[in-house]
Amino acid sequence: MISVATLDHDISALAAPDSLLDLRLAPDVADRLPFVRRFLIFFGVVCLLVGGVFMRLGAQPVLGFMGIEAVLLYAVYIYCARNARQAERITVSDRYIIVRTTDRLGRQSLTRFDTQWTSVKPAQGNDAGGGLIISSKGRARRIGAFLDSGERQKLLELVDDVVRGAARAST
Repeated sequence: MISVATLDHDISALAAPDSLLDLRLAPDVADRLPFVRRFLIFFGVVCLLVGGVFMRLGAQPVLGFMGIEAVLLYAVYIYCARNARQAERITVSDRYIIVRTTDRLGRQSLTRFDTQWTSVKPAQGNDAGGGLIISSKGRARRIGAFLDSGERQKLLELVDDVVRGAARAST
């Protein structure tokens, strides 16, 4: 999911007042998390009901396995919730590109690049697995690893155009 704010739209409070572009990237699971939660609760209730019916019919060994489904469903939900926590925010201004990253565990990092020395390219070779590489003055940062190829191409074109425009404007 890509959420974009440009000069034609309202810039969020986190963006610098002179920002040319403010992007928020998040995996699709973040939008579907309430549905996943409801589905897992429904599936857990069905598993407990089926286990209860079999136990009532006399299948006593079922009793030992009834909690395994609930534990596995909880593990799947925690995995989805952690993936939904991932987010990247890319702010491009006249002088800088600022990349704010929140990983699966909620840890945040901040990287700032100078727009005049920045290049944006798709990840290739050993970096395959998706995303774009923003590099400047010997530092590099991968962004958008969870995006599909169409979204990645749109992101590349958008960020590259804005960065080139900002670099031309600052010279």
